Amino acid sequence: MISSLVTTSQQLYIGCISGTSIDGLDIALVKFEDNKIHTVQSDCIKLPEKLRHALSQLCDSNSDEELERFGRVDHELGKFIGKSTNDFLTRLNINPESVTAIGSHGQTIRHRPEGPTPFSIQIGNGHAIAEHSGIMTINDFRMADMVCGGQGAPLVPAFHEAIFSSKDAHHFIINLGGIGNISVIPEGHMHNSYGYDIGPANTLLDRWIECHKDKDYDENGAWASSGKVIPSLLKCLYSDPFFSAPAPKSTGREYFNLHWLNQHEIQDLKPEDVQRTLLELSAVSVADTIKAEKQNLVGPVKFYVCGGGAHNQLLIDRIETLSNEHIQFTDELGIPVDDVEACAFAWLAKQTTERKAGNLISATGASRPKILGAIHLS
Repeated sequence: MISSLVTTSQQLYIGCISGTSIDGLDIALVKFEDNKIHTVQSDCIKLPEKLRHALSQLCDSNSDEELERFGRVDHELGKFIGKSTNDFLTRLNINPESVTAIGSHGQTIRHRPEGPTPFSIQIGNGHAIAEHSGIMTINDFRMADMVCGGQGAPLVPAFHEAIFSSKDAHHFIINLGGIGNISVIPEGHMHNSYGYDIGPANTLLDRWIECHKDKDYDENGAWASSGKVIPSLLKCLYSDPFFSAPAPKSTGREYFNLHWLNQHEIQDLKPEDVQRTLLELSAVSVADTIKAEKQNLVGPVKFYVCGGGAHNQLLIDRIETLSNEHIQFTDELGIPVDDVEACAFAWLAKQTTERKAGNLISATGASRPKILGAIHLS
């Protein structure tokens, strides 16, 4: 029984996130002992189709008349997260009172890190989560960083540094979620790690196959494998200024979306060739980032991937070929590829409850370390 793995001396936290792809709620129950993290159990809970559709509409809408929908879906998603968390703990025979806090990322609706008044909005109402789970909930992690001049993203490099550092090698942690990001963790854990968003990893692939095949994702890159790379399109896509912009930088599906893609005169191209080219764009951007960052380091470097893209074997093969490096999975470091982000937000919740900073200013560009998140009592 899983509950037998947990003792009263251990700190239990829950982390949950609905990622850029809106494919489900990733949830992880973790325990912290001696500054080490252990995943007790995790799950990916499918979003109800009506809720998923409403979230997708909010993410894609440019309408100024979305406030009512925003309010309803914010509450609905919060209620879903709270109840899903309770159901998850019931299946594990764990009392919610034994969990210190939930760290909920929510669903990003807008991420606008540039300009004089940057903001980032994640919905999934924290009051509703706390009410329906009976557990103190921490959410809205990004804005505290942004008001200090940061991008509010990526937030995971701080977690990667705390958990994945090594005395024997430099570690690159590459998250292949909807948006790809990298954490560079120098050997020896000298608190000089950094990270940034690379560009689209799965989000364009997912949206394109959804549009043409009515599928949520391209399993193992099978559809992309049936097409051919279009060099002229790849060159055009990769010329977007974001890819060459200096760090710190962050992005999201409000930038890299079908509207962005359709600007590149793809209407007469074979859909499977576009899919293959989008996969190559993801692979090239990651491989070029690996090569650029590696040349700045002396000594052995190990490369690990996590996120949904880790299951796309064609994408992994292309990254390995283009970078000429061996790519491993974060499972080798103790956390399964599908659990890393949820575990990260459990860790961020722990940082908040202990009044410790959760941002890595070398990753976000903030002027100072900040305690992140808004606390909602149950």
